Amino acid sequence: MASGRWYKGNTHTHTTYSDGDSEPEVVVDWYANQGYDFVFLTDHNAVVPADHIARLQRRGLAVFQGEEITMDAVHVNGLGLARTLLPDEPASGLAEPYVNVSRATRVRWAVERITAEHGLATVNHPFFGGLTAEDLLDSGEFDVFEVANGNHPEGHRALGSEGWTDALWDRLLTAGRRLVAVASDDAHHFRNWGPRWANPGRGWVQVEADSPRLTDCLEALRRGNFYASTGLELCEYRVESGRIVVELDGEEANIELVGAGGRVLDSVRGTSARFKVRGSSGPYVRMRATSDDRRQVWAQPVHF
Repeated sequence: MASGRWYKGNTHTHTTYSDGDSEPEVVVDWYANQGYDFVFLTDHNAVVPADHIARLQRRGLAVFQGEEITMDAVHVNGLGLARTLLPDEPASGLAEPYVNVSRATRVRWAVERITAEHGLATVNHPFFGGLTAEDLLDSGEFDVFEVANGNHPEGHRALGSEGWTDALWDRLLTAGRRLVAVASDDAHHFRNWGPRWANPGRGWVQVEADSPRLTDCLEALRRGNFYASTGLELCEYRVESGRIVVELDGEEANIELVGAGGRVLDSVRGTSARFKVRGSSGPYVRMRATSDDRRQVWAQPVHF
């Protein structure tokens, strides 16, 4: 990890600029009241204008622009975009209903456009779009995807503690991709609450950065200086001298060291773990912890 402070943030949420039920002011107030340090507003094929973003900064919460580029069931977040990228523009070569455009091509187009605009591309809820490991390997290089999505929790719970997206992550890592993963809310509903609604507070990241400014948050996400959570928190995480040191924030859980192919290399039940790691474990290892009520935390992979 880096040597900065920890900042809590959400990389995926919606407002009335697309299909959210609340104005940006309501959305921002919720995250500010819950003690978040930053939030990206990522509406479908829409970027909240800069002058509106400027009016939303409040009570220590940094509010950033973003867009969820939406092509049928393929959704890719552009974090830090300053203008809207529309997939149905004639110059894109894409058009609804995308019947002649593969899922891999759609992802590739979005990632390339986001990167050209100096944003950070995140492939959202891959299970929702039916994205396979082969699709994502054919999509070109990208840095981030969602291992957990609060609006569609079935993806990271489908196979138990490891989850469908967890297994997908391991397939991509085993194939040689250096890919980090976020957890997010994908919140749409701030007025109605309950299991049937896409409410906030179900997935977040803790980035280690010099500040909660946009450039620092994006750099921390690019470098993997963060962890992803759906409810568990870390009070310590270190990679040093051939070992990984994990300390949960007071909650007992199953803490696992995961390696190539998703194989669990070691497991500890408790609030802390000390894992020995070595190159013979495979091309990478990563830490995952799961509570009895299935809240989780994921650290980013350590590559050999």
